[in-house]
Amino acid sequence: MWLGPDQALAIAKAITKQLVTVDAKNADYYHSNLQKVTKDIEVAKGEIKARLSNYTNQGYFVFHDAYGYFEEAFGLKQTGHFTVDPDRKPGAKTLVKIREALVKNQAQCVFTEPQFNDGFVKSVSKHTKTKVVALDPLGISIPKNGRYVDFLYSLGNKFTECFER
Repeated sequence: MWLGPDQALAIAKAITKQLVTVDAKNADYYHSNLQKVTKDIEVAKGEIKARLSNYTNQGYFVFHDAYGYFEEAFGLKQTGHFTVDPDRKPGAKTLVKIREALVKNQAQCVFTEPQFNDGFVKSVSKHTKTKVVALDPLGISIPKNGRYVDFLYSLGNKFTECFER
């Protein structure tokens, strides 16, 4: 859910509403913060969408099927995923199907995640022209004092890195 900027704004609005309910004397402060985060997210969405607009037809595989909200927000469409649940390894049929797609150049990128073993991803993409890049859907690489938009930019940058040759 947090991978989608519109969904993140809905969360921010709900949090603001609850904060105002329990701490009405600071309502102006909470509303001001909501306005700032809304503006920051809208600017980031525009910039990321513009950067990714040249790649909306690029094929790619993700490690697991978790990027729907991000993809929808930025006009991306994955070719497929290795697994629905990151705790389950993909089956042989899935790996063969992905390998065939990579050999046929139906995907330019394969995205791994730093939280999981990517050995089978590297094995399937070996000896193809496919780039392998790590996406960080949990924001582990974002400093603790980072902002949500830093997280969005980081994801957008990884997609751009993978698509640019």
